Amino acid sequence: MSSTSASIPPAAPWLAHLRREAERFAEVVAQSPLQVHVHAYPDFTVHSLAAHIGRALRLFRGIITTGSAEYQPAEAPDGDDIAGWVVTLLSEVPPDQPVPFPDPRTTPAH
Repeated sequence: MSSTSASIPPAAPWLAHLRREAERFAEVVAQSPLQVHVHAYPDFTVHSLAAHIGRALRLFRGIITTGSAEYQPAEAPDGDDIAGWVVTLLSEVPPDQPVPFPDPRTTPAH
C-alpha cells in the first residue's frame, strides 16, 4: 500500500483540536503562579509542566511539518512568556498541511 497525499488527512482538524487544548492550558498557566507545584504531577511546577507540554507540541509540530519524528530541542522561555509560547508553536503549521503518520506495517524498525 503506497502513501499518497490523497490518503493523508489534512492537518487542520488535528491542529484545531491541539490549538484549542493548548489555549485552554495556556489560560490556566497565565492565571497560575509559575513556581507552584501541580497537584496532579507533584514533580512539576506550573512552569516546568508548561515547558514539558510546549516541547511535546514542538515535536508534534516537527512531525506535522516535516514528517520526521526527530526531536527538535526547544528552550522554554522564563516567566510569563511560557503560556504564549505553548500556543505559538501550533500557529507555525499551515492548516492545509497533510499529516504524515508512519504506517507500522511499512516503516522499518530502528
